[in-house]
Amino acid sequence: CLDEMKTAEFLVLEISSYQMETCPSLKPSVGCLLNITEDHLHWHETFPAYVQAKAKLIRQTAPDGLVIYNGEDPTVVQCVEQIPSHRLMFSSKRQLKLGGWVDNGALTIKTGLKEAPQKFDLAKVALKGIPAWENMLAALLALSPYIKDAQILQKGLESFVPLPHRLQI
Repeated sequence: CLDEMKTAEFLVLEISSYQMETCPSLKPSVGCLLNITEDHLHWHETFPAYVQAKAKLIRQTAPDGLVIYNGEDPTVVQCVEQIPSHRLMFSSKRQLKLGGWVDNGALTIKTGLKEAPQKFDLAKVALKGIPAWENMLAALLALSPYIKDAQILQKGLESFVPLPHRLQI
């Protein structure tokens, strides 16, 4: 699939913990680690093995790449501590100096100390609730090196339609 995508500016992939176990050559420019809960233990057998498999994506992120992570998940934070790549955290609970956060009906990202924060209004966004907001923060931060125009990002948030019977009110 990747070989066929030679004309794409960038490609977004969702990689499972199963796939990461057998994927030594993947070196993403941006890696996101959203959360880690006790899951898929039938496959990984132990929680530490599952954590290792999920964290492999960010360990393999290019050293000059970007790691986006959930600052409210202690297991995720622990995984990210030793990563040499540049890191940006997101939080649904607190404002940050750098990264992304939820603020009075808006998502806010700040990716550089000298940059002004960018705010994204949630009023016309179909997805609701903290898990959706966290996913959107991760997506905004992951796109931040590539798309600087906040209006394009706002339009993307507003035009996203979830699949039938998925994340719909």
